[in-house]
Amino acid sequence: GGLAGCSAAIEAYNKGSKVFVLEKERDIGGNSAKASSGINAAGTAVQKEKGVEDSVELFEEDTIKSGQGLADEKLVKLLAEHSASAEEFLESHGVHLDVLSQLGGHSAPRTHRPPAPPKGGRPVNVGFAMMTALKNHINTLPKERMTVLKVAHVTQLIIETVQEKKAVR
Repeated sequence: GGLAGCSAAIEAYNKGSKVFVLEKERDIGGNSAKASSGINAAGTAVQKEKGVEDSVELFEEDTIKSGQGLADEKLVKLLAEHSASAEEFLESHGVHLDVLSQLGGHSAPRTHRPPAPPKGGRPVNVGFAMMTALKNHINTLPKERMTVLKVAHVTQLIIETVQEKKAVR
């Protein structure tokens, strides 16, 4: 029930699947709701609007260098290649990430964050903003095809191919 799970659930729903989101806590969000620095993405519309020169290749290079030989280069490539579409997905679900920052290890500003609150307003971390928007979207979907089970302690996923019986323990 974090960012990856909720994003996958929404995408599966959009492709016509019946979806179950299983969350072990009392509310969906997981550790994603606690994320505070931002979303790293290269080649985004926000970067282009602000005149930032960045690329998937530069994002890959920075990430591999920062990994000091420990990064899986295929996964880094996948991350970098899909980073802009991930940021666009969040934008399309009401998560406005139009503030850019250049964090350590980056050759260009690519950390996307929500805008600062109006004067006197309380800052909202990026994780809370993302998970609130995705949770709100999921809650608008018909329960016949999108079910959220909270406080779900899953120990086993059982899939039988005979008549597609599936169960969760």
